[in-house]
Amino acid sequence: MSVEHDARRALMGTSVSTEAAAIAREAHMRAEAFEAARIAYVTQARTLRERRDSYIKMVVVSALAAVILSRLRGTVGALGFSISTGLVIWGVVDAVMLTSQIKVLDKRAADMVRARDAAARIAAEAQEL
Repeated sequence: MSVEHDARRALMGTSVSTEAAAIAREAHMRAEAFEAARIAYVTQARTLRERRDSYIKMVVVSALAAVILSRLRGTVGALGFSISTGLVIWGVVDAVMLTSQIKVLDKRAADMVRARDAAARIAAEAQEL
């Protein structure tokens, strides 16, 4: 009975280690997928930050132009002031919208970091089995 019992334990050990290896591979693949998703979110957020910075520059230049054009009389001053204030409003609205999108992407990137780290922990624990 001892030989049969040892054989069963050895067979179960092989099964457990095979399962653990499969779990480790799966968790490692998930960790890599989470990292790829995080990189995509970070890249998108960086692009949106660059766009937001451009809008902020447009707001500053347009506000300066509006101040200068408000001093001019006539059609050119009125038309230029109107266009400048429109650009200021447009830039502020877009900058605020981009800021909210950036916050969402940053939150998703942080979620991906937590998920990646959890998957890496599972992979490490499974490899120890």
